[in-house]
Amino acid sequence: MKTTTVLKIVLVNCMITVAFSVAQAQTVYTIENKQVDYGWCNLETDVCVAEYLAYDQNTPEGYVKYALTKAGLESEIDFVFKMINCESRWKTDAIGLNQSSFDRGLWQIWSGHKNISNEDAFDYKKATDWAVNKRLNDGSWSAWVCANKI
Repeated sequence: MKTTTVLKIVLVNCMITVAFSVAQAQTVYTIENKQVDYGWCNLETDVCVAEYLAYDQNTPEGYVKYALTKAGLESEIDFVFKMINCESRWKTDAIGLNQSSFDRGLWQIWSGHKNISNEDAFDYKKATDWAVNKRLNDGSWSAWVCANKI
């Protein structure tokens, strides 16, 4: 038997309406008249997906929330915000000079990391994706100096 649950979330701060329906583990989101299919979702995770889709991805803060939530790290948002504030004061063009290296961008990514270019380290979206992947691979934020200060 096919069941359908229709939910609608209106997020006033983001000025985005998110509507979604669930039918046999297939989810369809309608955001600003565009449908996006997420076949892997279930009703429990749909709420999280609806939330992260609603973040304003055109700001560093919004994109960081989006990326963390998408990665299942929403419980770490407050910690990461404090860490980024400590690292770069949310400046996407920040440069930290060390004795023989330098740190780049919002996340102050060390120049010794060769798997991200300077250009990408200063792009808050690419740098955030890189940082989240590093966190998932490492199991913690300990690669960042400020993570150990908070």
